[in-house]
Amino acid sequence: MIGVNCPLGNTWGFCGRDIGSLGINEDPNDPDDFGSLEEEDKDEIIRLGTTGPDIVDSNEVFEAEYGWPPSPPLTHTLASYHANTITELKFCGYRGAPLLWNPTPIAQYMLASLRHFHNLRHLILSLWLHTLWEGDHRDDEILDYWLNRRDPSTTALVVTNDEEPTGWAKELAEKYDPSVMAARIVTLMGPYISEEAKSQSGGMYVRASFCIGSYGGLFDFDVNIGKAADEIDWRRDEDDVG
Repeated sequence: MIGVNCPLGNTWGFCGRDIGSLGINEDPNDPDDFGSLEEEDKDEIIRLGTTGPDIVDSNEVFEAEYGWPPSPPLTHTLASYHANTITELKFCGYRGAPLLWNPTPIAQYMLASLRHFHNLRHLILSLWLHTLWEGDHRDDEILDYWLNRRDPSTTALVVTNDEEPTGWAKELAEKYDPSVMAARIVTLMGPYISEEAKSQSGGMYVRASFCIGSYGGLFDFDVNIGKAADEIDWRRDEDDVG
């Protein structure tokens, strides 16, 4: 599933009010920026988000239902129909996506049903990387930091081994270093992946996709999450940059 808004659901609240200006380089008071983010039925999502799937009888007769009544998270519905057969899931859409750092509480209920996909081999999903530091969005500086890390001949913002990073340099090292981000993806997503899926040889492949920068560049981080050990690989593909 691919869209502008996160197909898993909106974890940012009505018009993004649950995160304020934390995550996105847009004006939270401008309805053109956040107006498409509708409020989720939190009570129903919380009630059903951590319950087991409602296994659907193969003889069930489909009945059309109109409107938008309270309903379980998308992952719960998918698990009820296809948990035993799905091997790949793709949820791409950045507005409303779970934040990599400090996700809102409702995100856990939208992700919890992934634990029931025991045959899942590949998971691709959008996450949001907040870039706000001291009142300014630092998207372009983060992109430069990543590029400079790949090319030692450039003037990267680094400190020597005997210096303790401070200020923005410390923030870069602690939240935006590729190895730190990859480890955080494992920490965030690991609890929501089936133990059986993680036990397969090589672990389960997870691609976390981020949209940052003045022109909405796409950057992918690939990790393999296993039960005994986590194999971490950072990947950036030139074709993914908008």
